[in-house]
Amino acid sequence: MKQTKSDVFFYQSSLTVLVANILSGSFYSFYWFYKQWKTAYLIEGKKKPHPFIAAIFSEFTAFVLFKKIWSVAPPKTVKNKYLYLVPAIVLLASALADLVLSIVFYSNTTCILLLALGFIVLNSLQYAWVQHVINSGAPKTSLVPKKLRLNSPEIVFLVVGFSLVICNIPVVLFLPSADTITQRTEQFQKTTDALNVKYKALGDQYVGCSNNLNERFKTLDNTNQAVIDTYNKDRDSCLSVAKDRDAIGAEVNRLSVQLLQSLFQK
Repeated sequence: MKQTKSDVFFYQSSLTVLVANILSGSFYSFYWFYKQWKTAYLIEGKKKPHPFIAAIFSEFTAFVLFKKIWSVAPPKTVKNKYLYLVPAIVLLASALADLVLSIVFYSNTTCILLLALGFIVLNSLQYAWVQHVINSGAPKTSLVPKKLRLNSPEIVFLVVGFSLVICNIPVVLFLPSADTITQRTEQFQKTTDALNVKYKALGDQYVGCSNNLNERFKTLDNTNQAVIDTYNKDRDSCLSVAKDRDAIGAEVNRLSVQLLQSLFQK
């Protein structure tokens, strides 16, 4: 059967679109845009822009898509033909605002999470509104699901998006911010640089005294107690240098482990 301008769009319950997009962290919106663009071209009988590309740049292509949707919607639903600009502008503005605020508050992961959640809910409401406009033009009410029913691709996008949300929540809430990680790393680098200088100096000192003791041992006069006592004293001093060097090495290792642990602590 030939499709008409009023039944070329993807029909879904507005509530389903709202809930699915929120639960998937807006991942569902890609599928939603793809489906709408895949069928929307039938209105004008052409396939441009490509649905996949249009879905990727949905914040910009929404203006064209929503205009198409409003152009075929029943007059009783769409009282103003320019009203499509509202959801399109909201989507674009929220994307830009999310980008700017994420940069401003990049060190506050909790704030970023709350902002992202707010924008996801706001955008989901726009998708639900547009879906309502689409559904109002359905030639048969049976085409629009009345309950929360999802097809297989929708389920995949919902599950994948929800999994990403679940995996990212612990990262945002329980792991330190990028700014904190940078501060801890810089402090570690500053401390270990100073320790490494001491480690090298003590290492060179140990090599020098060790070589000196080896040369003296070859000609050591075992009959001269004073010479023996001096040699033993210098040997103990040299071993003490080695002990101090090893202690610094152990401290660097301890700080390395401490830094690694701090990367997983708020």
